[in-house]
Amino acid sequence: NKLLPHEQELIGGDVVTANGIASDEVATRILWLVSNHLVKVSVDDTGWRTLYVDPDDGRYWELHYPNGEIHGGGPPALTRRSSIEEFGSSTIG
Repeated sequence: NKLLPHEQELIGGDVVTANGIASDEVATRILWLVSNHLVKVSVDDTGWRTLYVDPDDGRYWELHYPNGEIHGGGPPALTRRSSIEEFGSSTIG
């Protein structure tokens, strides 16, 4: 479940099940990574973008919600960032 060296971006989605709409495998993996592996570094002023670092290799990852027009922001995405500066202005902590 950890991030692989060649990965640059994970984009979650939704799937239709007999019980309604559920997160796909990628969205489920993203949520596992931010809850169990990645370390939170910073959150932007809106609270919709969060920067994490992978403790295994020091790479930065931004959790964001590319479909902001959907209630709750839609499925999550995790995008590789080259530095804290690339994340932009934010609150550390």
